[in-house]
Amino acid sequence: MKQTDYLVLVNQLNALPNDWYETLETVRIRNRYDEELVLEKRTAAAYRKLKAELEENGIVAEPDSALRSIEVQQKIMDEFIREYGESYAKKTVAPPGYSEHHTGLAVDLFLVIDGNDSRRNEDLVQHPELWSAIHKRLSKYGFILRYPYGKEHITGYGYEPWHIRYLNDSAKAEEIMRRNISLEEYLGAAAESFVSIDYGTSRKYSEEELYEATVPIRCRFAADVSCTLEKLTYSGDRFEIRKMR
Repeated sequence: MKQTDYLVLVNQLNALPNDWYETLETVRIRNRYDEELVLEKRTAAAYRKLKAELEENGIVAEPDSALRSIEVQQKIMDEFIREYGESYAKKTVAPPGYSEHHTGLAVDLFLVIDGNDSRRNEDLVQHPELWSAIHKRLSKYGFILRYPYGKEHITGYGYEPWHIRYLNDSAKAEEIMRRNISLEEYLGAAAESFVSIDYGTSRKYSEEELYEATVPIRCRFAADVSCTLEKLTYSGDRFEIRKMR
């Protein structure tokens, strides 16, 4: 009997296998707001253990999204385009049929801080110290951070500290996290590579703002096997000179 492939690669170049749901065992879980989600059976068990350890250390990380149908994925894409624009949506939301959430092995987390939930992406990224503490514990339970910072040109998505992926193998997960590589790199589906960014000198933009501006460009290269991105350079600010009267 065919077994679930916990190393399955689903990204912008690799769609969900047609026979995926033939062997997938799922269970239903609920978050603190009594919202029902569906996860692959072992993924759910591992998440519960991770959640328990986090709470022992004062961190509340609840599941916000798990298994999604293709129809739901399309709805999310449409909503992000309306709210944030097409560029942001494409670097954040996977095309229907090409999302890890179709596998049941991926979980998006949200944080509860001082009794208040933080669920919007722009709010979640404001807590790097909490995400760092969460990420340090992922591999112990067979999870990895699926979309690491600086790997946009490989994964096709911007840094998502909330998106974790189950591998059912703590040793493999530990290696991926220790080497700070993507799943694509670990599986040999993409060469380990680093994009050099020359930020130049700017009086108008911070380095963080310039980096964020490169993310959509970097993401586009993940779905293009015909070329490799090696360097990006900011050529400088452009100032308009006006005559005083």
